[in-house]
Amino acid sequence: MTGEDLAGKKISSSTSSRIRNSSSTHVDVAFPRLSTELIARIVDYLHEDLRSLKNCSLTSHVFLSCSRRILFYTVHLNLRNGLKFLELLESSPGIGPYVKEVYVTVNPRESPPWIDKHLPPISAKLLNVHTLHLQGQAIYKAAPLLGFQSIKNLVITGCELESTNTFLTLIGSFPKLEVAYTTEMCAYRDVVEDDGPPIPRAPANFRSLTFNSTRGDPEKTAKWLISRSFHSTLEYFAACPFQEVGLRPMGKFVEACGGVLKHFKLGLVGMKSQGGFGGSFSPT
Repeated sequence: MTGEDLAGKKISSSTSSRIRNSSSTHVDVAFPRLSTELIARIVDYLHEDLRSLKNCSLTSHVFLSCSRRILFYTVHLNLRNGLKFLELLESSPGIGPYVKEVYVTVNPRESPPWIDKHLPPISAKLLNVHTLHLQGQAIYKAAPLLGFQSIKNLVITGCELESTNTFLTLIGSFPKLEVAYTTEMCAYRDVVEDDGPPIPRAPANFRSLTFNSTRGDPEKTAKWLISRSFHSTLEYFAACPFQEVGLRPMGKFVEACGGVLKHFKLGLVGMKSQGGFGGSFSPT
């Protein structure tokens, strides 16, 4: 081998070494570490762009955490995706803590409803949910829903409950419950008359109860609420509209609330031919 060949090899080797060193130095400078706060701001800016959020989640562990916080904050569960979401939670248990709001929908044509089998194991993995929405025109039972022990807000919209006891069981079984709101809900009367579900006391911080276009058993509901001390912390109560049969029970409940109640609203509905409600009120 000639001297020129050896010199060429040395030059080539030296050049390659400088290139490698230059490349490694360049990488360190080109990709500085971003703070977690800055990454969170970037991801928050993309909160309405699901495709970009999914791409961000593939970038790094920090981007993954920030993206999941938005992607899984609210979850809609129904017959089509309930089992798939359960499988996702089982394969990626780290997703569960990010879920804060859950919408549950049951179709009246489902027999049996999907929630009977799949919702209990789902709720067992969602320990940070603060708001639970029930919707759909099916008839709900209480048992499949009781696993959401962390909820603070219960919203029931346009659906039916198996009985008055079902509703009372729901609002009495969540220890952190603060707000219960119903609209266009129908709670059927119990087949067997009893004193309501055997729940000892209302949630400690229960403060708001709304019945909006809701049908149920007002006498039993009011009596049970008072017996479990729901009135002792209630700050807001609304029942609009309801018929005359519900006036006296709801009046007793408002009276039991006393000075704790800061705002209440009662809306009455009746036909003119019935004489209105003028005779139902008396000065105190």
